[in-house]
Amino acid sequence: MRSISVVIPALNESKNIGHVLDGLPDFVTEVILVDGGSSDDTVAVAEAHRPDIKLIPQTTPGKGAAMVAGMIVSSSDIVVLLDADGSMNPAELQSMVEVLCEGADVAKGSRGLPGGGSMDFTPIRKLGNTVLTKIANVLYGVQWTDFAYGYFALWTDVLPVLNLASLLEDADHPLESHDGLRHRPRKLGHGFEIEALVFCRSARRGMKVVEVPSHEELRRHGTSNLKAFKDGVRVGLALLVERLRSRNSPVQLDRTLRPDP
Repeated sequence: MRSISVVIPALNESKNIGHVLDGLPDFVTEVILVDGGSSDDTVAVAEAHRPDIKLIPQTTPGKGAAMVAGMIVSSSDIVVLLDADGSMNPAELQSMVEVLCEGADVAKGSRGLPGGGSMDFTPIRKLGNTVLTKIANVLYGVQWTDFAYGYFALWTDVLPVLNLASLLEDADHPLESHDGLRHRPRKLGHGFEIEALVFCRSARRGMKVVEVPSHEELRRHGTSNLKAFKDGVRVGLALLVERLRSRNSPVQLDRTLRPDP
């Protein structure tokens, strides 16, 4: 039987995290909360709703850095990335896991497929995502329908191939209190562009990436840390940087070693 970890980066999400944790399917075997130094009761609420939750203190600023920190400590066969704001439906984990068990290496949520959609697309976000998706399709020879979306799952045996752990090398610094820069990403891959790195590297290494319909809701409480223009530029830069790197040969993953459903 395959085991499944869910990684949730969080920063001051006490009003949302309980709802997210309560919605997780019963088949989830491990939940990892990467806390970015929350000043509210995020950690306490998470422990109350999920006593077995694994808490990881974030030391490198940025959502992407938090996601990587959670992925590399996962002890499961499959790891799923989920936002803490309630905008992603935990029930969709089922379809992502099914896609992986049917032969995909990476399953990515898509708001552009039939059955998907978004309640949170502002005009500039929608335009930016459309442009980035078209650029990704041209540069990487793929036919994705939604590029800049952070709901995805993958087999943990692909993590070393994606070389994500290197993003945290020589980058760990305490998140000082009252520091206006404490959560600003320090290098490419530390911010919202982490999804771009995962998807681009997967495509470059010949992995099978399959999209799954996903419907994005409005965050339940609070405001997002996403800055549409600034973070969009970082995503676009990640697209170009990964494409300009030395060409990677397709990897030969031994998929027969993956456990059956």
